[in-house]
Amino acid sequence: MLGVPTAVYIDGFNFYYGAARPHGIRWVDLRRMAQHILGRRHAVAQVFLYTAPLHDRGGADGRIAERHELYLRAQRVAGGVEVVLGRHVTGSRRLPILRPDGTTGDLVTVLQTVEKGTDVNLAVDLVHHALTRRFEAAVVVSNDSDLCSAVRIARTVGGIPVGIINPHIRRQSHHLATEASFLKTVRRSDLASSQLPNFLRDSLGIIERPIEW
Repeated sequence: MLGVPTAVYIDGFNFYYGAARPHGIRWVDLRRMAQHILGRRHAVAQVFLYTAPLHDRGGADGRIAERHELYLRAQRVAGGVEVVLGRHVTGSRRLPILRPDGTTGDLVTVLQTVEKGTDVNLAVDLVHHALTRRFEAAVVVSNDSDLCSAVRIARTVGGIPVGIINPHIRRQSHHLATEASFLKTVRRSDLASSQLPNFLRDSLGIIERPIEW
């Protein structure tokens, strides 16, 4: 028997820093992973990945942005994943120095890059799809409490169950958990069993899995 048609909304950087990077398993087939976690009760109809293009900022090899773009291309080729892009905004800010003893010192000017649009895009799509009943269930992959209101509206006004898959093993937002219809966690085994092929091809050519991933 087929499961409930379900849309999965992935907060890209929350997933990366909560699960992929700590476990050292980055070349993940997101749709396959979501289906593996949700099991037979849900049929993953569509995955929406919310992220922003990266810019190299003095990484070890200067290829951070290149690897990220390869990953986004691979998701599109694998199928069932729509990439929704926000943006990064870089500017200077005056912030206090944090001393070793926990006190603050003089203000200094720092260069700060801030991700813009991704959580808003996720929240708007989740609510819109719920209100228009585009899918019968929704799952949000994030531990960001800023998404509480969107989850609540999709569940109570849209009338569909909204689950939370937490990428962080040892940290769970109480506020977000309270709004969820059900809770699950991304485990290392979910990532390891949901790998993309080492080689894929799109209109731009061969997509090869980075050695580091």
